[in-house]
Amino acid sequence: LIGKRFTMPSLYIYGNEDKVIIPANILYLEDCFDSIRVEQIQAAQTVMNTVRKDCNVFEEGPHLVVEMKMYISDPNQLLSYVKAIANSDVVLQGKPRNIYFYDPSNNKIAQADTLNGIRLINK
Repeated sequence: LIGKRFTMPSLYIYGNEDKVIIPANILYLEDCFDSIRVEQIQAAQTVMNTVRKDCNVFEEGPHLVVEMKMYISDPNQLLSYVKAIANSDVVLQGKPRNIYFYDPSNNKIAQADTLNGIRLINK
C-alpha cells in the first residue's frame, strides 16, 4: 500500500483473537486512506461460546433460538447483545438466518431475519 491513496470511506475490522493482525500491521492505514475506521471485535466463535454459557441456544429447523437466562432492561444494551449474536452467527454459518430471542419469561423480545434485519420486539 506504500505510495497509494484511496478516497473511499473504509472500515477495517479484525477479531481480538486474530494472531496475524498486530498493531504494527495497521499502524499506517491512515496514510493510505482519506477516511478509515479501524475496529477490533470479539471473534465470532468466542461470542457464541459465551452466549451458550449464558443462554439456552438451539436450532429449530433452519432457525436459531436463543432463550436468555437473564433480563437486560436497557434497550440499547439489549440491542447490542442481540446484534453481536446475530452478526457472529452470520460469520459462523456463512449466511444470515432467522434468530428468535426470548427473555427468561419466554416472551419474544428480539428477532433477526433477512427481511427486516435485527430488531427488538415491543411487548
